[in-house]
Amino acid sequence: MFLNRLKTRSIVKQLEKVNAARQPVTVGNRLKSVCVIEMESDKFDRKKLNKLAKVLRVKEENILFRSFVKLRKKEDKEKSDLFSPKDIGWKGVFKTSGLRDINNTAFDVLISYYTEEHVVLSAVSSIGNASFKIGLGEDYYQAHDLSLDVQVKETDVFLFELEKYLKILKII
Repeated sequence: MFLNRLKTRSIVKQLEKVNAARQPVTVGNRLKSVCVIEMESDKFDRKKLNKLAKVLRVKEENILFRSFVKLRKKEDKEKSDLFSPKDIGWKGVFKTSGLRDINNTAFDVLISYYTEEHVVLSAVSSIGNASFKIGLGEDYYQAHDLSLDVQVKETDVFLFELEKYLKILKII
């Protein structure tokens, strides 16, 4: 229990460093790659994936999804699209290849599609390598360039607001 608190504190300190050092980067004329971080329990509606691709003007296969689970089951060990608290080490080091992909790939946009606050989700959103970061809610706005006050279940509202603000910012 005590070590878990120390580990969490080391991750939070690393997040503060990453967020303080983050410089706003302009996105090029055309988006090529997108990463979506979500909760396994509140997933992005995959039926609306083509609409998301249309809004962002990217191909569906260029949208990468990573889902957070609080406890990973043995049968889920091989799934690289799932991650749990055990997949992040001290100081926010990513232990699995699925999470290292988020850090090693330069995404144009990273969408934090969750409203529940968890240090692991915040770590993946903050440490993830993306030019422009979008989040839901206003609780952890330091990690995001754009925060939309939308609930996870309101996919259509999210897509509408996303398109509106990305046009205003001249990203799409």
